[in-house]
Amino acid sequence: MNTNDFSNIKLVTSLDENIKIIRDIFVNDKTIVYRAISFGTSISTKCMLIFINGMADSQMINENIIKPMLLSNIPDTNPSEIMNVLMQEVLLTGDNKTCSEVDDIVNGIIYGKTMLFIDGFADVLVIDTIGWKTRNISEPQAETIVRGLGRWSEFFVFVAIIVFLTITVLSIPQMDISKLKPILSSGSAPVLKGAFSAFSYPFGETIIFTMVFSNISKTKNYNKIFMLGLLIGGGLVFLATLRNILLLGSNTIARVYYPSTMAISLIRVGELLERLEMLVTIDFLICVFVKACICIFAVCNGISKVFGLDDCKFIATPITLLMLAFSSFVYKSIMEMSFWNFNIWQYYAIPFEVIIPLIVFIMAEMKNRNSKFTLSNK
Repeated sequence: MNTNDFSNIKLVTSLDENIKIIRDIFVNDKTIVYRAISFGTSISTKCMLIFINGMADSQMINENIIKPMLLSNIPDTNPSEIMNVLMQEVLLTGDNKTCSEVDDIVNGIIYGKTMLFIDGFADVLVIDTIGWKTRNISEPQAETIVRGLGRWSEFFVFVAIIVFLTITVLSIPQMDISKLKPILSSGSAPVLKGAFSAFSYPFGETIIFTMVFSNISKTKNYNKIFMLGLLIGGGLVFLATLRNILLLGSNTIARVYYPSTMAISLIRVGELLERLEMLVTIDFLICVFVKACICIFAVCNGISKVFGLDDCKFIATPITLLMLAFSSFVYKSIMEMSFWNFNIWQYYAIPFEVIIPLIVFIMAEMKNRNSKFTLSNK
């Protein structure tokens, strides 16, 4: 559906022209039902019922609208009275009204109402047939999953941040500011390379959240929330890197696979607190679990949309098992994984994190503008 401003589009008295307007708005929408009927004493008055299959009550439409109209004897010689006679004497539905604004008509169809277009009238009869027995719009299934994952993550990520800040504060006595020197001893090239690597991993991976945004109905503030989360995550990455350098030095960090674990192992608070690297492991497991859940949801949601599936939960188990099986042989060792991450991944990921999303965004914007321009000229 083309979700644009329809205030410039006006209905006319031609039934065919009005139906063409609605078809252009709901282009490629297979859920829209167009039901043509004729009524009157000589069956000469043509009209069209438009509604969404599953949102409107089909039994109500058949029994209270179509059947009474086919059995009616409205005189064809007095077309000006057709609309009033239909509302007052023929239709057996309770809430009926006329409307001529395309915006209101589109919204009515979306929310399960039936629109009756009559040839010779620029007004539409809006009939309340909301049923949605087969489609519940109160809260989509995917949005329920996102809401549950969000609430779970909100609690455990908060715990992870508290643990991170606590161990960082406890490591302050072991820090040595001289390990930051010499600054830029090898020039700016290593800094730029590190920035490019950090962009692709982990910041570029946030493109996966675009699979989540489409399942949030109240999208008023998700941009601010996303940017806030990105800033907090970037701040934590910067703080962890700075902490590790002050504890281990840049040369040591370049030689180890998990510098945070080694850095935290240096913390000693008397004889009471030591071997705190277990807290780093807990933080790591929490964050990896949240990330894996988001990735699995994105894959399942994408597959369900491609194949037109209403339920994405039933494919979560095979996707997870496939991911576990793939993880057992994708890397032969930690050394191979580290080499891939630091030397290949940043170039491999650019098409998926930047180029393809940018192309999709540009094509979507062009299609949206072309649709808006076409509708505004009708």
